[in-house]
Amino acid sequence: MTTTTQQIEESGGPLRILHEHMTGLGISQDELVENTPPPEAECVDASKVEQRLQEIAELRDEWAGAERHATDQIDRANKWLEDEAERLSYEIKWRQSSAMAWFKRDENNLGKPSRKLINGTLKKSTGRMRVIITDEESVPKDFCDHKPEKWTPNKNKIQAEIKKSGELPEGTDTEYGADEYYVDTGHGKDYRGVSVQYAEPNNDPDTDYELDETEGKSLLEWNGG
Repeated sequence: MTTTTQQIEESGGPLRILHEHMTGLGISQDELVENTPPPEAECVDASKVEQRLQEIAELRDEWAGAERHATDQIDRANKWLEDEAERLSYEIKWRQSSAMAWFKRDENNLGKPSRKLINGTLKKSTGRMRVIITDEESVPKDFCDHKPEKWTPNKNKIQAEIKKSGELPEGTDTEYGADEYYVDTGHGKDYRGVSVQYAEPNNDPDTDYELDETEGKSLLEWNGG
C-alpha cells in the first residue's frame, strides 16, 4: 500500500513533521512519497504487540536521552556565555572609562553632549530630574489631583511646569541623577557593557584616575597631583 501525498499532508505526528522537514530540504513530494514507508499492518498477536511496546519504550528512552544531552549542552553554553559576558564587560568598562576621561575635558567635548570619532561616538546622558514634594499642603491645586476629601500633588504636572517655565511650584523641589557617559559603537544596549558615572574632575591635564565599582557601574575617581 502506497502512502499518498494527501495522506501525508492530512496526517499528524512524526509523519507530518518528516514531510515538512524534507520539503524544507528541497525534496519533492513525489520523492518523499516514494521513500515513505507504508503504515505498519495490525499486529497479529500479543507477542507482536509486546515487540512494538518494547520498541516504543526504547525509542522514548532514546528521545529522553537526546533531551538530556541537549539540556546539558545548553547549560554549558549558557555558563560559557555568562563567563564571556562578564569578561568582556570588564574589558569594555576600563576602556570606556579611559576614553571618557578624555571626553570629559572641556577642550575635547567642545561643550556638546556627544563627539563622533572614527570608531565610535562618545556620549553624555544628563541625569534625570526627579520631583520632590517638600510640603504637600503648599502645592498649588493646579498641580494636584482631586481625590475624595484630599488634593494629591501630581509629579508629572509639576515636572511639566518646571520644564515649561523653569520655576518650581510652591512646596516642591528637584534633584538630578548623576550624568552618565557611554561609548556608542553602533551596537545595541545589550552590548554596552557599562555606563560611566563621574565625579567632577579638577581639569588638571596630569590628573590620575582609578576605577571603582559602585552599584554595578564604573565610577571614575579623580585624584589630583
